[in-house]
Amino acid sequence: EDVHALFDAQIARRALLWNEGEARPPASRHLWYAMESLIARARPACGMFPCRWSVGDRVDGVILDVNHSLPLALAWSTMDSAMAEDIVCSALSCQNEDGSIPAWVCADGSTSAAARTWPLLAQAAAVAWSGRRNPEFLQYALPRLYRYLADVTSHTDPATRGIHCWQSSGESLVPETFDA
Repeated sequence: EDVHALFDAQIARRALLWNEGEARPPASRHLWYAMESLIARARPACGMFPCRWSVGDRVDGVILDVNHSLPLALAWSTMDSAMAEDIVCSALSCQNEDGSIPAWVCADGSTSAAARTWPLLAQAAAVAWSGRRNPEFLQYALPRLYRYLADVTSHTDPATRGIHCWQSSGESLVPETFDA
């Protein structure tokens, strides 16, 4: 593809947000900043990630924070639904043989073995799917989501009593509330 044409197309898409005219509503400045932050964190496919992905902000370095997949899918779905799909696919590509997905993954494949993902990846996939209803996305995501959800269920409810609990404070949405 012509890089200059892609660049011009992206500038045209953002022209209204970059306009500094007096008619610009104050909220659009925040929207512009949020959009540009998303774009700045976007990365091309590389290493572990077969699709475009987004750099996380929890630690220094180049890392995919799988726990951010849902808010990223929500944000990208308003701008570029293919990017929302890519973020979910890159997160799903980090899946282990047992169906688990680590919370943080580096492009070189190193992971946070101790921390598991929050059970929000299926919602991220639903958001990504709603944009284009791309059958190729479903073909890639569904088998992985099935294995992921089976793992999450067996991990959070090992006695299969229908009572799901975090197993450690590190995987809790609010670590301070974890009660062993």
